[in-house]
Amino acid sequence: MITPLLSKILTIGLLFAASICLAQEPTTPEPNVTKVDTVKHWKSDGQLGLFLNQASFSENWKAGGVNSIAFGGVAQFAAKYQRENLSYTHDTQLTFGLVQNQGQGQRKTNDLIFIDNKVGYKFAPEWDFFGSVTFNSQFAQGFKYDKDAAGQETTTYVSNFLSPGYLTEALGVEYRPTSYASVRMGVGGLRHTIVTDTIIYRTVDGNYGVAVGQYVRTQAVFQLLATFDKDVAKNLNLKARYVSTLDYAKLNLISQGLVHRLDVSVTARVNRFVNVNLGAIFLYDYDQDKKVQYSQSLALGFLFKF
Repeated sequence: MITPLLSKILTIGLLFAASICLAQEPTTPEPNVTKVDTVKHWKSDGQLGLFLNQASFSENWKAGGVNSIAFGGVAQFAAKYQRENLSYTHDTQLTFGLVQNQGQGQRKTNDLIFIDNKVGYKFAPEWDFFGSVTFNSQFAQGFKYDKDAAGQETTTYVSNFLSPGYLTEALGVEYRPTSYASVRMGVGGLRHTIVTDTIIYRTVDGNYGVAVGQYVRTQAVFQLLATFDKDVAKNLNLKARYVSTLDYAKLNLISQGLVHRLDVSVTARVNRFVNVNLGAIFLYDYDQDKKVQYSQSLALGFLFKF
């Protein structure tokens, strides 16, 4: 159920934030103590965010409206190890959001798990050989909402954690002209589509490309991953990630074998702890839907960076 899951996410997030705060070193060094930097090859940063929106109306409010409350949370962590020509990078992005309108149950507004690990070896000033493992899924159940012929709302169960889930391993070269932009070209890749919930066999057309009765489909693919993360103005950050995979077995059917996903986020910092975030996702995956999918979100909330 979503409610117990939400409770777990909140608890873990609060404990994580508390541990970070308690782990901070004093701002002034202790006297007569020489500190040795033992992690000079590592760089890391992260952030935890909480977004809340609420609206309520009296029974005689003539302008109309529906009482509602919305919650959203985000956690991001990135780390990089660099020593001579060898490097390792890690990126985790977690997003979850709920909204509850009067007369309706809880509904998701955001749900994302993205984890990326990459090992690289520099062979030229702006070029690396790399090997990467990328995972993408969601936390909770997903439903499609429609109306029947009588105008009554219907719900269809369409997704869950690891239903689908995507695990991609890739080998190739990476071009990094600046510290805030990069392009990976994974000429040798494997993309595993995972569906573990057998109920989805009966509720989703095509079962995300996984054969009914099986749990995993593996494809040999070419992967392109481009990233951009920069403060484009004072207190304004633009972050974008584009991922595309091409199934080598469907080179003669590009529209069916090519997957595109673009995530874009613009964050404006109001002050140290408050920001406004505008995000959008565009997705084309023939095995999910024959049309382009998109989502958009706008939130004002609290952000803690470490």
